[in-house]
Amino acid sequence: MAIKDDIKDVKERMDSQGQFLENIIKSELFIRKYKKPIVGAFIVAFLAIVVYLVVDYQKETKFKKANESYNELILNPNDKEAANKLKSLDKNLFTLFEFRQAMDNNDSKKINELSNLEGIDKLLKDIIKYEAGEQSGEILRSYSAFMNGYAYLKDGKVEEANKEFIKISPSSGLTQIVKNLRHYNGNKNEKN
Repeated sequence: MAIKDDIKDVKERMDSQGQFLENIIKSELFIRKYKKPIVGAFIVAFLAIVVYLVVDYQKETKFKKANESYNELILNPNDKEAANKLKSLDKNLFTLFEFRQAMDNNDSKKINELSNLEGIDKLLKDIIKYEAGEQSGEILRSYSAFMNGYAYLKDGKVEEANKEFIKISPSSGLTQIVKNLRHYNGNKNEKN
């Protein structure tokens, strides 16, 4: 019996080794057959990583240079070289600097000029338009309606406040606060 078991055991090992060798041969054939596409895929992946790293490095360098120019402008607002450099590196940051200067100097003409700039961040443009008294984007319209409604609530003018609160978009982040104010104000009026 022992010889029979030994033969069976040897046969099982040979079968598993045969399957292992068969898999190695299949893998080798697969690699030979698709060698060029596999190598091409590795090259493309490598190049993609290199390009990503180079672009990221350039963005970081540009960001640092823009911050340096901005810091120079804060220290010396009349530095034309730093202003031109910042304008070429980051138009949004340059516009923000000019907006801050215009706000500090109460220069409504400059604020109006900045509100008509093209190619700047939408939210920044909305903020500038809001300060210029123009119709601004959804976020600031909602904020403006909220602040007006809140001012009416402070004065006890519930109807006027509700008219302002209705102007706020249901998808706005202020909606829950408005609901809470209405609820609180309704409870407050019931007690009085």
